Amino acid sequence: MVQEALNNAIKHSRAKNIDVLLQYNPTVFMLTIKDNGIGFVPATLAIASKGIGLKSMQNRAAFIGGVFSIHSECEKGTAISIEIKMSNT
Repeated sequence: MVQEALNNAIKHSRAKNIDVLLQYNPTVFMLTIKDNGIGFVPATLAIASKGIGLKSMQNRAAFIGGVFSIHSECEKGTAISIEIKMSNT
């Protein structure tokens, strides 16, 4: 998922900066990859059905019990987050 998100940012965003933030505590693991690129309208991309990268990341996150989210605005960049609740067992 990290590789796909970084590849997308490098390939498509025209970003000058890409930040990778990992947060971990005993209850949650959170990964956020944020760029300052051109952004996009996620709903438009879903309708166009181009590429499978974002859908693949969403499916992989769900497979391991995580939640995938994406926030993007035109000319304001994109942030992709994956949150995994940690089990106490």
